Amino acid sequence: AFNALESYIYVTKEKLDDNEEVKACSTPELREKFSEELSAMSTWLDDDGWEATTEVLAEKLGQLKLTGDPIFFRVKQQLERPEAVAKAKQMLAAVDDAVLNLTKKMTWLNESHTQIVTNKTDNLREWLANVTEEQESTPAYEDPAFTAEEVYRKFPAIEDSLKRLQRVPKPTPPKKEKKEKKKEEKEKRKKEKEERRLKKEEEKAKKKEERKEKKKEKKKKPKTKKVCTMKEEKRVRRVALSVSAETPDIKPFNATAIRETKKILKEYDEREAKIRERASAFNALESYIYVTKEKLDDNEEVKACSTPELREKFSEELSAMSTWLDDDGWEATTEVLAEKLGQLKLTGDPIFFRVKQQLERPEAVAKAKQMLAAVDDAVLNLTKKMTWLNESHTQIVTNKTDNLREWLANVTEEQESTPAYEDPAFTAEEVYRKFPAIEDSLKRLQRVPKPTPPKKEKKEKKKEEKEKRKKEKEERRLKKEEEKAKKKEERKEKKKEKKKKPKTKKVCTMKEEKRVRRVALSVSAETPDIKPFNATAIRETKKILKEYDEREAKIRERASAFNALES
Repeated sequence: AFNALESYIYVTKEKLDDNEEVKACSTPELREKFSEELSAMSTWLDDDGWEATTEVLAEKLGQLKLTGDPIFFRVKQQLERPEAVAKAKQMLAAVDDAVLNLTKKMTWLNESHTQIVTNKTDNLREWLANVTEEQESTPAYEDPAFTAEEVYRKFPAIEDSLKRLQRVPKPTPPKKEKKEKKKEEKEKRKKEKEERRLKKEEEKAKKKEERKEKKKEKKKKPKTKKVCTMKEEKRVRRVALSVSAETPDIKPFNATAIRETKKILKEYDEREAKIRERASAFNALESYIYVTKEKLDDNEEVKACSTPELREKFSEELSAMSTWLDDDGWEATTEVLAEKLGQLKLTGDPIFFRVKQQLERPEAVAKAKQMLAAVDDAVLNLTKKMTWLNESHTQIVTNKTDNLREWLANVTEEQESTPAYEDPAFTAEEVYRKFPAIEDSLKRLQRVPKPTPPKKEKKEKKKEEKEKRKKEKEERRLKKEEEKAKKKEERKEKKKEKKKKPKTKKVCTMKEEKRVRRVALSVSAETPDIKPFNATAIRETKKILKEYDEREAKIRERASAFNALES
């Protein structure tokens, strides 16, 4: 608070004296009054500021800002306002061009659609014209007619209306035609697939025949000499084209028409959201079937964490679901697709949970052992540094570490006796949940305060510190004066010596060349044998990392809540 007040006084004094923009945005009477306030505040800071509290210092800074902030606000607006107006004009021109292009591309757009955008652009143009005229008439030292922030606040509404115009859908045909079209499209896809397959086979056969014929011709043909021939130059004639652009007369947009267009856009957004949800549900079910089939066939960890009967049953469910998806899945709703995915996950999730725990459990146990060793070392170091700590303080941490060690020993023994295809005796998450309590107890041990001395000694110490500061100030001042006096004497002596000394001629001397010996170093780089990384392994590692991040975030939230309650 002290440094903030001191720096504010110093910076504002400089700006009032040197900055021309500050002078333009304030009257001379106001500058004189403000400079007097600053000088009075600086004298108070030197005399009584050292003993003032943070609240008093903040109050004094607030008093100065009451007069200073309006000046600097006008200066800021003086600089930012022209840039904001230029950007607004550029944006308006870009929006007009975009509307013209959209009307050409999207032929189903009419005046009622484009009127929303044009009305908003016209309103902004009118507002800018009125406001700029008003600003030109107002002097710089008065409050501005408009700010740069007000200009920028007008942009999002126009951008949103343009985005909505881009999303206006093409008129949809009736439902019966849709069903017929879907059937036709399915038939077309099947026919196209067959045609492509036949074409590929024909092309392959043709290519084989052509290669054979070429080989035969090469053997028969005699070798001919190559003859160089000059190509005729192409003559190009350029003609200047005259282009004319015409803009249609746009009618004013009514309030009722605005409401209708808003309703249409809202309905379109809702329909589009439903389509996206249904597509994502379909893709989720399809990808789950594909990925789980791969894992059941190839992944050894999945085989270890499940019985052969369970895998056979699950593979039959997946194949049945894939046939249903190909036949009736295209017409199914999002709710039905989500329900089908849930049915598969009832059997699949327990297997993958056991696989995940099989991978994460050893790492969690190793981290727990590392953490326990680190905590023991930290407690030893703290007892050496903080001599006022006794057994009652350290007992809290040691009890928790001993409990964790006992729990780990019991649980690991139980896990070794249970097979991998059954539910685990403990999870990695349970291990990680034990960490915050030990960390919190160690932090509390670090925050145990030293026994405080009596109040009389404190008062005496404060008085001694004040006296020391005063003495240090006087010593610095005396040192500075002595240094200045010494520097003046040295300058005078140097000037006298220069006058006495005769002028000497400069002699050029050659420097000895440094001989550098360069040696070629032999460097050998060895790259480790990197095994190929499968797509399934990438997905699994991403899932594991995501789950670990979520778990770490929960631990941090819990620790912050605990510390907040404690503080």
